[in-house]
Amino acid sequence: MSIERILSNPELIQAAKPKPKPAAGDDFAGVLKKAISDVNQLQNAADDQIAGLMKGDHKDLHGTVLAVQRADSSFKMMMAVRNKIVEAYKEISKSTI
Repeated sequence: MSIERILSNPELIQAAKPKPKPAAGDDFAGVLKKAISDVNQLQNAADDQIAGLMKGDHKDLHGTVLAVQRADSSFKMMMAVRNKIVEAYKEISKSTI
């Protein structure tokens, strides 16, 4: 694969851009909704890559594997955050009883 092909890949360029941090006024629920939406978009992009590869629309196996790994990693991170939130909720619930 040539370097020009890598540098012209819009998906890689988008992934390399730093993500904006939430503003100080953003509420917790809004931040969570945005994070879930981002994970969902990555899952959908991975599904589209897999479907395109299976149909023969493109032959970019490497890009497909990267999309699936990116979606998997973001999902695992979301689940870890969810588990921490549930733990914190349980801890707060125990202390208020």
